[in-house]
Amino acid sequence: MYKKVQIIAEVKIQSPFGFKSDKSWGELFQVANTIGDIISIHTDSRWGGSFELLKRARLLTTKPILAKGIHSTDDDIEKAVAYGADWVLVAGRIPRIRKEQCLIEPFTFEELKNIP
Repeated sequence: MYKKVQIIAEVKIQSPFGFKSDKSWGELFQVANTIGDIISIHTDSRWGGSFELLKRARLLTTKPILAKGIHSTDDDIEKAVAYGADWVLVAGRIPRIRKEQCLIEPFTFEELKNIP
């Protein structure tokens, strides 16, 4: 925690928008684990992530982990939790399961307005 602010430290080695880190996943994880209060691990391969990396992160830290990705099915949510996520980012929909562990990110203003 930095001055009473919680830090979410993201481990991202690439993005589909052209970003590519010059550091390895392990190096980025080490920095995130040192600095972050919560570790954000991508599960989507377009960002260099996977559920296996989520499992690896869980073995390397006791800090809370956010599984970051689209997670378009409830099975994705179950898998993320089974692999070690404390929270799961769900984009563009309201899940039917584990709502207390999901952070919802609407894609559109209409989706935002329709959240119950």
